[in-house]
Amino acid sequence: MKKILSVFAAVSALALAATFVSCGDSGDEFNGATDTVFTLGTPSVTAKAYPGINIVSWQPVPNAFKYELYRYETGNVTDSANLVKVVTASATLADDLYYEDTDDLQNKVSYTYKVLAVGGNLSDHTPARDVIAKDSNAGSATVTAIVPPVATSALNLAAYESGYDGSKTKELSDSEKKNYLLTADSTDIYSLKAELAAAIRAKAYLEYDIMLSAGDKYSLDTVWTSSLTPATSLASTIVNNTVLPITGSVTAAGDYTVYVKAKAKSPYYIGDKDDIVKIGTVTYDVLEAEAAPTITTAKYTDNGKTIRVIFTPVTLADGKKTTVENYVVYRTAKAYGGYTKASGSVTASDSDTTFFVDDTIENNAQAYTYVVVLTDGTKYGKTSATEDVGAYTTSFVATGSVTGGVYSKDSDGIQNDVKWIITAGTVDTKVDAAYLLTKDANYTGTPVAADFDKTTKLTLVTENATDGKTYYAYTPNLSKGKAYVLAVFSRDGYETKSVVSTAVDVTGEPSLSAPTLAVSVYDNTVTAASTGTPTENDVIINVTDEIKTDSDTISNYTYKLYRTKSTVTKDITDGAITFKYDSADWGEPVATFEPNGTYEMKSDEDYDKSQTAVTYTGVYTEADLADGVYAYKVVKTSSKSTDVKTTDLQYAVVNTGDQIAYVPEYTLGDSSQNQALSASFVTPSAAKSNVRITFVKDNTTEKEKKESHDSVEQVVGYEEETEEAGVTYTLYRTDLAALNSKTEVVYTKVGTVTEKTATKGIYIKYTWNGTAWDAGTSTEYTRYLTYSYIDENLSTGNGYKYIVVASKAGLADRISNAATVSGAN
Repeated sequence: MKKILSVFAAVSALALAATFVSCGDSGDEFNGATDTVFTLGTPSVTAKAYPGINIVSWQPVPNAFKYELYRYETGNVTDSANLVKVVTASATLADDLYYEDTDDLQNKVSYTYKVLAVGGNLSDHTPARDVIAKDSNAGSATVTAIVPPVATSALNLAAYESGYDGSKTKELSDSEKKNYLLTADSTDIYSLKAELAAAIRAKAYLEYDIMLSAGDKYSLDTVWTSSLTPATSLASTIVNNTVLPITGSVTAAGDYTVYVKAKAKSPYYIGDKDDIVKIGTVTYDVLEAEAAPTITTAKYTDNGKTIRVIFTPVTLADGKKTTVENYVVYRTAKAYGGYTKASGSVTASDSDTTFFVDDTIENNAQAYTYVVVLTDGTKYGKTSATEDVGAYTTSFVATGSVTGGVYSKDSDGIQNDVKWIITAGTVDTKVDAAYLLTKDANYTGTPVAADFDKTTKLTLVTENATDGKTYYAYTPNLSKGKAYVLAVFSRDGYETKSVVSTAVDVTGEPSLSAPTLAVSVYDNTVTAASTGTPTENDVIINVTDEIKTDSDTISNYTYKLYRTKSTVTKDITDGAITFKYDSADWGEPVATFEPNGTYEMKSDEDYDKSQTAVTYTGVYTEADLADGVYAYKVVKTSSKSTDVKTTDLQYAVVNTGDQIAYVPEYTLGDSSQNQALSASFVTPSAAKSNVRITFVKDNTTEKEKKESHDSVEQVVGYEEETEEAGVTYTLYRTDLAALNSKTEVVYTKVGTVTEKTATKGIYIKYTWNGTAWDAGTSTEYTRYLTYSYIDENLSTGNGYKYIVVASKAGLADRISNAATVSGAN
């Protein structure tokens, strides 16, 4: 959490009574003098502690420009405050005037939250007067955090709502979990308007997925997730025990079971701690049809008094046509269901190809959602997708987007053709035209609609698109520079809108992608079937690249492998690990992969015109290296481009003495046994996210035990995977920008990896009775161990690289492969 100096001292000097002070003569026209000065009202703040999360909310303050929320780490008002949230004054309590705090809460520790309403000059909003609103006093609320043990499952967190004494754990039974999930008026799921419906009592500190299973088959492959999740509504986000209705369409008759999967909002409770509870089963009878009805248009007519919903009818499964009597149109203005029948009657168009209903609206200041249901009065059939209609306004405009990407459409293999994707924002928005603008590569401006020549339109194609919203345009063989497209969107009854794409850089050269590099230490004289002590001082290097088959060939590229001539200096301190090497140490390449060379990039795949790309791999081995740490990289060049791509650095640690048996690294050969370190953003599209780092300890080839009798071999047991005694795994991280250094790379210590999960395997033990093999009972054993670590609150705009150092007293450290997570924003 970023530390910010407290502003409350300054606020207190401005905290005047909420009285008006006149600064000009009564009746004067505004002449630039301050007319009115007043102090904003103090926000009313509420805070509530739930298991793993504190939820703070406050009421809007009239005339506020924005709100600032501060948290005091200890509740001591002399501490520096932490600014944790800034909200614009246009927000309402229903969408943004609250904060869910899960950041490093400590059990039984009090936290104080203060909200400041920020004022300013209001003359922009009241041109006839100059009004100044001073910042408010800070409203505050204090709560004592409840932080149950980390092993607590999501649904079991309810056992701690009254608090946690820090010692005695609490456990709810499955029936108790189900009982608090189900509402008083919903003891089972039920059938409603061609939908399955249920209702749960939502907890403010949990998020939910709703899962549907057909028949007795419960598989995550059949999961559907309701759009009615707690995170999208005030009531189910910050108010505990709010009733949350849930609906979902069913397209075939049969028995259906609904499950609720709960996950804690606090990242402290993650992964396999999620809970799944069955809440009920219902038998459903469906009116079978060849397809679902489709809403093609839903918009206001008649000056905002009526919404006309137009939809396409369907044919029943027996081939009979449907009539207007077979359809009911429903609408809702609520976030969670509550559909009512539209006021008008379903009517056929003159051509009978579409049906419509005119729905009279009493309140056009709110948004509505429509759905069309197929029914014969007894059975219900497939429902249409929902269609939203916003609040009525005359200022609506057509919307859409334009993006472009360089590629090689023709056979010249040069990246000088651009494919443009033009997407209308709504089904009834039309793309009127698209125009091209090209600029020099040095152009730094931002073009507007007036810069485009409107005399020549681009040809738009749909490429078999069926949604009526997405179109494509192609501009081949452009000159080197920047290219833009202007698209013009229109919508009946609304203003036309022009959208200019961002710049597409046309290089006129093949676009290079970086290859990948994998490095592993092994012994080239001892195999798994041999006896003897391995001497792991040999290195095998794999370089892998993907080549497009329609416009490129591997013969266009050269891959040069470099290794530092001397070993890398590795300096481990308490807080970091540093790799140092002289830039001159790279020297000449140790191997070059090129067509017909000693080391060749090869593919095991047969060429197929339907393939868009083929993967090529080159292999290089080094034998009998001296003990030390070596750095490797591969540089890729092209005969058709001046561009150069370099792989991330990979390290090989050679230690011929006694050593730690296991460290995460690439396992060449059988990819199913790859035990390499991996890393990924938990939420890659967010500004801040956690990174999950995992690795697997799995010595599969050492576990299977076999015996032979009468030339028949049978499995008689497995050794369980266990921790390596005395070994500590420490995680280190570096920013990808740091890897640009040519002489030194510093990895900062993140923490010790202690979290691990055992995955179980089952085998049948056979015994030899003298004449045949007898099958015994199924026996469970630990198949492998998965280690994991969550690196929290990192910017997804950056990229990071991780390594793990395995340490044990009396033995040299071992270093894992490097795992990279790329920035997403």
